[in-house]
Amino acid sequence: MANAKQKNPTVRVNAKTHEAVKQLAAEDHTSMAEVVAEAIKEYERKRFHDRANEIWRLKMQDSEERAFWGKEDAILEGTLMDGLDEDERAE
Repeated sequence: MANAKQKNPTVRVNAKTHEAVKQLAAEDHTSMAEVVAEAIKEYERKRFHDRANEIWRLKMQDSEERAFWGKEDAILEGTLMDGLDEDERAE
């Protein structure tokens, strides 16, 4: 078992996962550790967005919330009809 103070603890994965990580690292000319680190970052992003979407879905079940955000959307849509091209807005 890995020591809690160990700088680079070991994570056990099945042979298929190990081979996939190895292959990805070879294709990207990087280390297996970098492939795993990038995969974790992507997984964290996915979880964040999944949770945010779930919160939004639950909020939209409330008619008062839907009405509030509908008004907000209408206000924002109105800003797009200001007669300016996108280039002029950026200035």
